[in-house]
Amino acid sequence: MVASFASAESASPVGRAYLECHPREQDIEYLLDRICPPAVSGPLSHLRQEEVLAFIRERIRDDFTAGRTVMVRRWLLSETEARLYALVALLN
Repeated sequence: MVASFASAESASPVGRAYLECHPREQDIEYLLDRICPPAVSGPLSHLRQEEVLAFIRERIRDDFTAGRTVMVRRWLLSETEARLYALVALLN
């Protein structure tokens, strides 16, 4: 799903829909901590963009494997995906 949104304009509506159902997550720091826990974010800061993207793809796969999913506008998203879109919505 992440690759299907080419721009922030298309990701923002999905992020806003997610936040409507999860209002306590309307906090940038909270979302960042859930997308990339502090113990991991330090080492990630030294990676190239493609390595960070690979990490995010892995988190998304892990979410699906573990059943950490949410329905947003009839799309089944991993929690990581939904939170990424929510982050985009908050930053726009």
